[in-house]
Amino acid sequence: MSIEVLQLMRRVTAMTLCSMCDEDIVLPSAVEAWIDAEGLIPASSSILVAFSGGPDSTALLDVLCTLASSRRWTLEAMHLHHGLRSASDQEAEHAILAGERMGVPVFVKHLRLEGGGNVQERAREARLHALDQRSRERGLSLVALGHTADDQAETLLMRLVRGTGATGLAGMAPRRGRFIRPLLQVRRREILAHLHQRALEVLEDPSNRDPRYLRSRARDAWIPLLEQSNPRVVEGLARLAENMRRDRAALEGAMDALLAERWTAGEEGELARVNLEGVGDDVFPSLFRRVYARAVGSTRRLQGVHVEQIESLWKKSGSRGIDLPGLRIELRYQKMVLLAKDAEKAQLSLAELPIRGPGRYVLRPNLAVLVSEGASTGAVNELPKERLSGELVLRGPLVGERMRIGTQETRRLSRIFIDVKMEQAMRAQCAVVGHNGEPVLVIGIRRAVGWTPAAGTLVWKFAISS
Repeated sequence: MSIEVLQLMRRVTAMTLCSMCDEDIVLPSAVEAWIDAEGLIPASSSILVAFSGGPDSTALLDVLCTLASSRRWTLEAMHLHHGLRSASDQEAEHAILAGERMGVPVFVKHLRLEGGGNVQERAREARLHALDQRSRERGLSLVALGHTADDQAETLLMRLVRGTGATGLAGMAPRRGRFIRPLLQVRRREILAHLHQRALEVLEDPSNRDPRYLRSRARDAWIPLLEQSNPRVVEGLARLAENMRRDRAALEGAMDALLAERWTAGEEGELARVNLEGVGDDVFPSLFRRVYARAVGSTRRLQGVHVEQIESLWKKSGSRGIDLPGLRIELRYQKMVLLAKDAEKAQLSLAELPIRGPGRYVLRPNLAVLVSEGASTGAVNELPKERLSGELVLRGPLVGERMRIGTQETRRLSRIFIDVKMEQAMRAQCAVVGHNGEPVLVIGIRRAVGWTPAAGTLVWKFAISS
């Protein structure tokens, strides 16, 4: 092993944690309580753990291993090999050996970063894409990330200095699609104490302390300074994020209700049209963000300057347009028209539409779904209402996606389409209902195992609507 890796490798020593050694640290119990409170991981779930070999991911994998037996979870791990440092090979080897000691198989994925821009941001995007792809290939329902309460505080401070809005202050969510964050309520010092108690060796990424990066400055300078005034500033920022997430959910619900009335299929060459008649200046920015999120899948690439540009167009008369990441928006008098960019049409297929209750949902041009409530009649398009407490979304089928067809068996949606003799051209027009990141219904075709409602019980019914 290289000298560089030997320097990176550290065993958390009593000297490092001397101030914590008298505390009764029971991290698995605290994480288990958080998981139950947030409904993050149902029993018998299959989980892919993002495993760098650093402190946070090592504690995450160890805690999930501790809880796995009683919860009937199955675990796999994935290490992303960026090749950005000379020690990358040794780091991957460390991750594999650490996984073996915990009894968890670790798959190493080599990533090749292309293009310019922020290296850390490109690496993050590549990691999330690779993790999502691996989980779908393996039929794993969830992807666990090791973000902590300290990471949440750092994220909020970074967004504040960049001039974020209410949505940015919501921070990282405990769950987004199939991605979950079981450690989001845990302080970094609790992570280190747990590693010390368990005598777990970890790797430390030297870029985490590089002052060239904004997150490093937030971690090593801003938070220590703020803690001089409020020793619990990290917990305070976490509460701020939680409060803003609730406000954002309420706002998104109101915007979705408005769009249900105003969103229609576009004409030839258009994705959709939104009627803007009567929309006030105070409502327009929130409505626009929701329109963009529905078309592209998220607002991650939507910057403040984009919102300002579209607001400026909105206040002018006539017909004007603007090119945004993944989408072109044109304002044609009292209509907002959505146009896909040819180079990025594939991204639009990933758009997800939250299902918040009975109603009509326009997923994309010429494809709407009607959701109603009633007693079960045994039809394939019914899902038991009592099980729909998690994140429920409407979307198209994803490449490589698998559905559970047995207790321990999954099948690719592409194979299911073949079984029912569906032509290739028709598959893109299918609508999928996803629950906590996993497909549970392909409307009109098949329902996942375990989702059949008892006769006469209350269900939500899904139907393709014109």
